Amino acid sequence: MTPVLVNHTVDTSAFIIRDGDKSIVYGGDTGPTDELWTRINALDDLQALMMEVSFPNDEAQLAHDSRHLTPQTLGAELDKLTQSDELPILLYHIKPTFEQRVLRELASLRGRNLQILQLHEEFIL
Repeated sequence: MTPVLVNHTVDTSAFIIRDGDKSIVYGGDTGPTDELWTRINALDDLQALMMEVSFPNDEAQLAHDSRHLTPQTLGAELDKLTQSDELPILLYHIKPTFEQRVLRELASLRGRNLQILQLHEEFIL
């Protein structure tokens, strides 16, 4: 497991988790960041990417202040990704109060394999 510092209100890391010849990235709590994408794009064995998306687009100031993502900022971050469009991007950390709005807004992001994680789901590497 390799930590990568990300942009959050407190020291927070994403993690590159490797098992043999396969890896997954757990994005953690983060706002926009560059170093993580540099590290992700260097991986040649990436199986999936877990990323947070917490607030709807009209809560952009709250997301910025708390260093979280909206569907719009997630889309901008995913534009930094050079991995295959087929790469599973597993989304989590949606604030329950905003869930339906965030899901509607995520539907507008095209060209990526976005999947919403549910409680108790597992990803086996």
